[in-house]
Amino acid sequence: MFIHDAVFDGPAMVHGGGDIILRSLEFKHQVSTAALLVMNLPVVSSLGVTDCTFSSCHFGILQQGNEGEKLQWGRITRSSFTDLNGDAIELNVVNGHYQNGGMLIENIQINNINHKNAQPNWGIGIGIAGKGPYSLDQKDSDFASDIIVRNVYATKTRQCIHFEVSRNFIVENVEVYPDSNVSLNAGLTFSGLAFYGCRDFQVKGVKGEPVGNGKRIVYVAWGTNNGIYTAPCRNFVLSDITTQDGTVEVATSSTNDVSNEFSLTNITANIVRHRGSGSKMTFSWIRCQKFDAIGNYKFGEGEGGGVYNRQAYIEATINAVQEMKGGQQPNSAFSRLECDRLYTSDCNIDVVQSTSVTGARGYILGNIDHSYFLSGDAFPQGFEFSENDVLYKKSGGMFVVTQAGALMSGGDTVKAAEIGQDYLICAGSRNWASTNTKSAKTRIMIPGGGRGGETLIATITRAPYPVSGAYRIYITPALFAPISEGTIISPASPVKYVDVSADVLDLNTYQENASL
Repeated sequence: MFIHDAVFDGPAMVHGGGDIILRSLEFKHQVSTAALLVMNLPVVSSLGVTDCTFSSCHFGILQQGNEGEKLQWGRITRSSFTDLNGDAIELNVVNGHYQNGGMLIENIQINNINHKNAQPNWGIGIGIAGKGPYSLDQKDSDFASDIIVRNVYATKTRQCIHFEVSRNFIVENVEVYPDSNVSLNAGLTFSGLAFYGCRDFQVKGVKGEPVGNGKRIVYVAWGTNNGIYTAPCRNFVLSDITTQDGTVEVATSSTNDVSNEFSLTNITANIVRHRGSGSKMTFSWIRCQKFDAIGNYKFGEGEGGGVYNRQAYIEATINAVQEMKGGQQPNSAFSRLECDRLYTSDCNIDVVQSTSVTGARGYILGNIDHSYFLSGDAFPQGFEFSENDVLYKKSGGMFVVTQAGALMSGGDTVKAAEIGQDYLICAGSRNWASTNTKSAKTRIMIPGGGRGGETLIATITRAPYPVSGAYRIYITPALFAPISEGTIISPASPVKYVDVSADVLDLNTYQENASL
């Protein structure tokens, strides 16, 4: 059905099923819940809305997707929403929809979404939700997915763009001016963009400024059930965000079994506030007045603090994070950055690898662009270095790695282990936590543990920690064959290095010594 060039002054429209195309329509003064309502579809359907205007009504477009057939695809483009009491576009419980063409929301103008009563959560610009309740291991089928929101301009709206229980979506090239002066009693969190319990998404290209008392421009948050923090957002990218007075705020986490790879890249903001650790974290090209970050954060230090704590492998890249204080000395730090590998360069904040338990993250190394700073003068054990890495001793001088690999003392024995076991237990009295350390991502050889009893090359996935008085490390892959008591493990690639004394001052002299 194709409906075009008409005015709906008062009457609302209900999608009755099938393929509907709406073009150049004006909706105004609707007293129903929504000017355009999509729900209880009798057959698989589609929806196209182009060049339409919505004004002086409650919701503009509302889809309730929990009953009836699915909307296989949708397009809402080149349309405006003004002076509304509900949401401009609300796609609610739309998990399972848009699986044959996706949902595209593009070239949208939103102005003055102001809920003046007290209906909970009314007053959002664009809101999209899957099916709750939240869960860390939530099924894919519960998530709204395959959605693109692009080229949106939103003003005088308390929360401009909102996603919850959603995955595989993109938000790009949006300009938002969230306003704390509207929708005062709806219980909405103030933010330009807000994400709750989502995963596998990208936000690329955001600019705007907060209006009124609020500050958040981008807010990545936990999904909660009855006030209990349950599902952090994970596996996401935030990039190309610009705000002079606004805040970019992220609270996230991961567990040993649930990974979380995320990145914050090319962000200019007044404050960047981050809480939580992922399995792989990247912070790159960030410029702000205040960088406020805690990795392993506790209860009371931010939403979801202390709920989950990943002990498995964590990799962090912190590059070109700069506090711009107008001549004042930067004094911030990335606190409790508990990780196994840290790569950092070009920062004017303190970025230091840390651990709350000795040995739990292997050998702790200060690292700037593959230059490592040791706490002593001995070459670190159990950490796999790259060729040309430079390790600076505490008392002067340095080690230069000439062959990539790790150093492990001979005679490092483990207890007997069964086929399929994914951990090894120290068999002797060696202290794997401090002296004979073992860092995650280091590759080791396990004689007899491979297929047919061959040597297995495995990667440490969790650094040593004590269990019943004996140190344990986790590995991947697991053992393909049982191993006997006293099996000696060793580095898969033994490191080679040169020891350059403190009185070698220039590179030419170093090269001469290194060749000996």
